Amino acid sequence: MKFISKSSNLFIVLRPGMSSVPLTGTPSIPTVSVRFQDGQAEVKDEGLITMMLNHPGFNQDYIAVEEGERDPYAHTRQGSEPMHVTTELLHGTPVRRSASPIVSPGLSPEIKKLITDQAVAISQELLDKQLPGLIEAGVQARLAQMAEEVVVEENKTEAEIVIKTKEKEPTQPKTKAK
Repeated sequence: MKFISKSSNLFIVLRPGMSSVPLTGTPSIPTVSVRFQDGQAEVKDEGLITMMLNHPGFNQDYIAVEEGERDPYAHTRQGSEPMHVTTELLHGTPVRRSASPIVSPGLSPEIKKLITDQAVAISQELLDKQLPGLIEAGVQARLAQMAEEVVVEENKTEAEIVIKTKEKEPTQPKTKAK
C-alpha cells in the first residue's frame, strides 16, 4: 500500500525498540518504523500496513492512497534539501557567492482549474454582452478612417498640380548694373 505524507522526510515509529541488557539476559527488540522519502512510502508487509493504519498520525500526518492516484500534497511539500550557498575561490580568495534558488510550491491543480473556469466564464460574458457593440464601433471607425484617406488623396492631387505649375514659371537672369 502507498502512503503519502505532507512532509518530505517523515519518520514514523510504529513500535519502539529496546536495547539489550546482558546482566538480566533481556534480548534487544528492534525498532519497527517507516521512513517517507520525498513524501512517499511504499509498504508491502501486511503487518506494517495494519500498524500504519492504526497509528495516531494516520489521516493527520500521512494518508493512504491507491495505486495510480495523484499526490495531493505535491504542490505544497517543501523539498528535503536546504538552500545551498556556494563560494567560488580564486587562489584562496573568495570571488563570488551564489545561492540555490528558493522554489515556490505553485498552485494546486484544483486552484488552477478554478481559475481557468472563472476566466472562461468572464470572457464568455464579455463576448456575449460587448461583442456586438465592439464590432459596430470598429466598423464605424474604419469607415471614418477610409473617408479621411480619400480627402487626403484629393488634397494631395491639388497640391501636386499647384507645385507643377509653379515649377514651369521662367526665371529671369539677374543683370549687374555698371
